[in-house]
Amino acid sequence: MLGKLRRRIRLFIQIPMILLILLISALYLHQSYNGIIGRADNTMYRFSAHSGDQKAENIDDLSEKQPNGKDAPPDKPDENNELSSSDSENVYEFEFSHSEIKYQSTDDKDLVNAARSLAKGRERSGVSGGMFYRVEKRGDDVFFVRLLVDDDLYKSLVFSILSAVGILVLGVVIIILFSYIILKIITKPVVENENKQKTFITDTSHELKTPLAVMQANADVLATEIGENKRLDFIKEEIDDLEGLVSSLLLLARSEYDGDREGYREFNASEKAEYIASFYESVALEKNITFDTDIQPDLMFKGDEFDFEQILSPLIDNALEHTHNYGTINLSVFLHKKELVIVVENRGDPIPEKERVKVFDRFYRIDRARTRGERHYGLGLAMVRAIAIRYGGKAYVTCADGITSFTVRLKQQ
Repeated sequence: MLGKLRRRIRLFIQIPMILLILLISALYLHQSYNGIIGRADNTMYRFSAHSGDQKAENIDDLSEKQPNGKDAPPDKPDENNELSSSDSENVYEFEFSHSEIKYQSTDDKDLVNAARSLAKGRERSGVSGGMFYRVEKRGDDVFFVRLLVDDDLYKSLVFSILSAVGILVLGVVIIILFSYIILKIITKPVVENENKQKTFITDTSHELKTPLAVMQANADVLATEIGENKRLDFIKEEIDDLEGLVSSLLLLARSEYDGDREGYREFNASEKAEYIASFYESVALEKNITFDTDIQPDLMFKGDEFDFEQILSPLIDNALEHTHNYGTINLSVFLHKKELVIVVENRGDPIPEKERVKVFDRFYRIDRARTRGERHYGLGLAMVRAIAIRYGGKAYVTCADGITSFTVRLKQQ
């Protein structure tokens, strides 16, 4: 339960903040990219004006949508601005008509092939192969291509991309660390309360064992002195109930304790399951219930054999209690994706859907009147879930077509 609470709080904190950092990084990259592309367009525009290309100055020819999302062409620079020799050396122009080249300002084959590919593409401006480009359509299948080779400008673009990625990664790391700190502060009272509750259950159970033993001994003495007595029988029954409850509480506390795992050892889960199932076959026979097993042979599992027993016994016992005469119980144990899977199925009255999430809670019983008389305390399935969580797995119940299935998944330790 605490693990689910932690995951929910962590996701509640992390997801909105990560989305915010992602948005900030995207906006930064968008602005940087548009700014650099705008500078490249400006350089190519000045080159066309400087070289006396009147077609490039026609507003209709430059009406292609800009990278910054506006429909207007970039602002026309001051005609008096001189174009540096380095800029003029880095700008190349090409004109294609029906895929045939009509004009080229350089004989470099790589640049010619790059310009031809860009003329055939859909994009009208951007970056390709380390070069900035602008493509203008000047008639039916007539394209004018400008290329700008500027290493400094390209390095600025790469730096902007890396900066955006760095902001995103650093932001995510900070958010994760921050969320763990906040999570620890938020859940501290819950953890302390749960630990106190476990300690209380354990201490109280131990403290009750001695007086119960004394009461049981005195009841036995009275029985020998006064013989059969109805009221004395009621007292002894209640003492037996209390002893059973105390034992169950101690087992539950042990199940929830995440102790030293170095004591885990590998054992044959198949043989253990067959051994436990054999104890319940006679009980099933008395109730005219068919008890079938489907246990994968030679399943080796690393853990505590007692934990394995505390999973199987409550599940089988629960199935026996809720299966009608002449019904069927199926026990399956198998390995699936490095998980030991235990499934106990039985035919009987289905568990109401609203009750299914509660069956693993402590002291929860669907039919309190019936289970009270049969000395069921509502702790068996709680132990099953506690052990499953301790092994990094889970326990759940499903009902379909009159079959109730309890499934437990345990991860190899």
